[in-house]
Amino acid sequence: FDGYISGADISYVSLPSNTFLGTTSSNAFGYFNLPDNLLTGVGFVKATATGGNDIASGYASDKTLKSIIQNKADVYSTNTNINILTTIVTTAVENDISETTSGAEIAEKMANFEANLKTNIGLTSLHGYSGNTSIYHDFLANSKYNSIEIAYHHAVLICIINIIMSVQYSTFNEAILSFANILTPSNLSSVLVEDTVNSIPGSYLDLNNVSIFISNVLGASKYYTN
Repeated sequence: FDGYISGADISYVSLPSNTFLGTTSSNAFGYFNLPDNLLTGVGFVKATATGGNDIASGYASDKTLKSIIQNKADVYSTNTNINILTTIVTTAVENDISETTSGAEIAEKMANFEANLKTNIGLTSLHGYSGNTSIYHDFLANSKYNSIEIAYHHAVLICIINIIMSVQYSTFNEAILSFANILTPSNLSSVLVEDTVNSIPGSYLDLNNVSIFISNVLGASKYYTN
């Protein structure tokens, strides 16, 4: 979630068929459990969270967040998070599959889109990060998952989205779609401005490239308008 969100409604559909499977909700602390037998006979499930309240701010959540859950042996014991990063990857997958897409193809797309996203925002070992880089772990529980860098990148993306929404350029869903279209299709490190001070590839969230990213989302004419 965007922080911990209490009382969010979470619906589940199978992928790629989008067959409705059930619902649940997050508790007062923002945690949620998968319904029993949710993944029986299903390879991939999309979880969509709406509503609820941000525990830290007390404000109602106005964002629709998503995550894809793969049916694995340890799925009910694995900590699965729904956040901006998983929403970006899920949106990219949604727009690149059909009802005939195989489970193997979905898994490959998820892995490729996640890898490209992390490279393009600088969440890599080349950028000095040696912690757990899974975007599906609870990055706020840093003492358990050593994921403070994920929290940082998540926060920067949230700030950019809030700026875009504040100037009424797009809705949250439109901004997420733009992020997915820019950040996930390919590894862009070779075309971004290099960080020559630290001799590492550029990323869309560093000082040299963040303005390029925002202008790509907004469009140059909108970005440079006073």
